[in-house]
Amino acid sequence: MYLTVDYFLAHGKLRTSIEDMLLKQEKTSSKEILEVTSLFMTKGKEFRMAKKIIQKYKNSFEKIVIGKPLLCNSENREKLANILFSEFKELTKDSFLIFVGHGRKFTLNLKYLKFERKLQKVFGTKKVKIILLKGFSKRDFEQFKGETLHIVPLMINCGNHVKNDIFGKNGIVQVLEEKTQCKIEKHFTSLLALESFKKEFLYEKN
Repeated sequence: MYLTVDYFLAHGKLRTSIEDMLLKQEKTSSKEILEVTSLFMTKGKEFRMAKKIIQKYKNSFEKIVIGKPLLCNSENREKLANILFSEFKELTKDSFLIFVGHGRKFTLNLKYLKFERKLQKVFGTKKVKIILLKGFSKRDFEQFKGETLHIVPLMINCGNHVKNDIFGKNGIVQVLEEKTQCKIEKHFTSLLALESFKKEFLYEKN
């Protein structure tokens, strides 16, 4: 049995909740192996909550295998970097490509820093950067002065962070425009809006 878990599923929004899906399996007589794809960037609050819910049903399955979040697994980092390269490589020719992630605690932010280095290696340029909503500092402004910036959310879904914290009033884009006088190109998207991402991480493999 395959289960894909992301923020919305962990909170029981937009799709059938984890609880509903696991309760259905609990009522069946056959025990399967449950393979869980974790559509979270890091091991943050939502990932821990989803994992806790799933573990409650461990006796309903022969075995439960929970995949690591995208930035906590070297294979997933490699796959994600290659997907982003195939989708956005043209944007780095004469501009900076800025991916905006969430970020949280210092230890989790180190995962983004590691992934930024991976992106720079795959893209072949230092003009690919990651900026975090949590932990954004004045130093992040200075390196972009007068440049053209392509802003791309590094988020699973186009939720509140994308609409408000990145592109909304007083969002990170507005701050960049005011502090750097850069030309900003906005890319209102998310990872789940990319077919290549869904094909790799969402669709069940035969």
